Amino acid sequence: REPPPSPPPSPPPSAALLFDCDGVLVETEELHRVAYNMAFEEFGLQIAGAPVVWSKEYYSFLANTVGGGKPKMRYHFTGLGAPEGARTHQDTAKVRDEW
Repeated sequence: REPPPSPPPSPPPSAALLFDCDGVLVETEELHRVAYNMAFEEFGLQIAGAPVVWSKEYYSFLANTVGGGKPKMRYHFTGLGAPEGARTHQDTAKVRDEW
């Protein structure tokens, strides 16, 4: 008696491992900016009586100069945390001595 025929070889399993940083696979920076502005509005955040609103131009400055979420907040509200030698921006809140 002959052994049964071998089954055909199975194809290799298909799998992938993806690594992502913001903006690599999906451009999310504008969504982040809109979310920040929505949160600022929701909580009535103001500086010197004016609502805090990050424009596209200013958010681009923050993203490309300062970096992540916490550094953006620290830089905007205190003027601190920018890399050494980074230019300043007119929309950055001014540091107050009494803080």
